[in-house]
Amino acid sequence: MEALIKIIGAAVLLVAGLCLIAVLIALPLMLLWNWLIPVIFVGDPSPIIQHITFWQALGIALLCSCLFKSTSA
Repeated sequence: MEALIKIIGAAVLLVAGLCLIAVLIALPLMLLWNWLIPVIFVGDPSPIIQHITFWQALGIALLCSCLFKSTSA
């Protein structure tokens, strides 16, 4: 019975750890997206591309590297 409790406890810790890792990966991407995209693409009904600052360009480069970077060799 104690072994079953240890296995269930380890499974709960594993799931909680994976959820924490997912949040730590997704949160910076969400913040970058929400900071960059509304500022760059404004206009209604068709978006007008605005001039961007150096920091916005750096943020776009970081966002693209996170979204499109290949993990394979």
